[in-house]
Amino acid sequence: MNSHWSDGMSVKDKGAYIEWVNALVSTMSSKSGAVITVASYLVFHDIATIPVGTLTAVDGQVTLLGRSYVAVGAYMQFIVPMVFVLAICFSAYQFWRRSRIFQKTLGISTLSAMPWSDFEFLLLTLFSRQRYMVEVRPGVALHKNIDMIIYKEGRKVLVQGQRHSPIVDLPQLLNFYRSMLAEEADEGIFVTIGVYAEEAIDFAGTKPISLIDGEKLLELIKRTAGAKVSRAAAVISFRK
Repeated sequence: MNSHWSDGMSVKDKGAYIEWVNALVSTMSSKSGAVITVASYLVFHDIATIPVGTLTAVDGQVTLLGRSYVAVGAYMQFIVPMVFVLAICFSAYQFWRRSRIFQKTLGISTLSAMPWSDFEFLLLTLFSRQRYMVEVRPGVALHKNIDMIIYKEGRKVLVQGQRHSPIVDLPQLLNFYRSMLAEEADEGIFVTIGVYAEEAIDFAGTKPISLIDGEKLLELIKRTAGAKVSRAAAVISFRK
C-alpha cells in the first residue's frame, strides 16, 4: 500500500525513514509475519544450541568469539521473533483502524484533519477498488512529486496527493509533469482536497494529466467506497 510524502504524498526527509518503516510494518500480512517469526526463531535457536565444546581454537580452548556467538543466538532466538509478533499485531491494528475511515461521514475538513498515512490509505483503497495495481512510493523516493505508481491494462500512471494549500497552481503541475517524464509514465493523476488555478487546469488539458479536486474526490469516495460524505461548507485549515 509512500511510502514509497511534500505533505502532498511526500513526507519531509527527516521523517522519511520512520514513515517507510511504518508503511512496511503496516502492510505486513499475518502469514508473512508468521513465516518470518518461525524462521528467525529456528535460525537463532540453532545457533544457541551449538555445543560450546565444539567451538575450540587450535590449542583446545573455547574461543571468546565462539562463546559470544552462542550467547547472541540465545538472546536473539526470543528477541527477534517477539519483534515480528509485535509487528503483526501493529499491522492488524492499523488495518482495523484504517478500515473504519469509510464508516465515518467524510468531508473536506475531515480529509484535511486526518493523519497523512490515513489519507494515503484512503487513496490507495480507492484506486485498488478501481482495479489498479498500486505501488506506494517511500518517503525517500527519487522524485518527491510521486506518491503512488498505479498500473492498469499495461499503462503506468503516477499519482500525487496534495493537502497543504487551498489552490494548486501551475508550478506544482509542472513539477509533477517533469516527474512523469523522468519516470516515463503514460498518465498522471493529481489529487487535491482544494481546487486548481485556471492556468493549471489549462496546462493539464494539454497533457495526459487527470485532475481530482475536493468535490470530485468526495464523489469518488462515495461512488467507489460507499462511504457517507458531507458537502457542508466549512472553514478548512490546510496542512502546511
